Amino acid sequence: MEEGKSRFSAPVILLVEFSLALLLAVYLLYKYGNFRKHNPFVTGCTLLVWFLSFVIIFLLPVDVSSVSSVGGVLRLVQDSNFTSLFIY
Repeated sequence: MEEGKSRFSAPVILLVEFSLALLLAVYLLYKYGNFRKHNPFVTGCTLLVWFLSFVIIFLLPVDVSSVSSVGGVLRLVQDSNFTSLFIY
């Protein structure tokens, strides 16, 4: 994969996943929640919590697939200018 292409694709993937997580959280809150009955603060907090939960679920496979081996970890650490690496 080219260097310029990988730098462009990571923000795009994050933006798409954040958008999908937000749309899914809003849809589920609309489907299962009652906006007229609940306080707007409670609805907003519920939306935030569902959004963050879906972000974790959607980003974990991308994180695992981006660092698929110890060589990938070493390359990631070398690119980040870390001086030590601890593997347990």
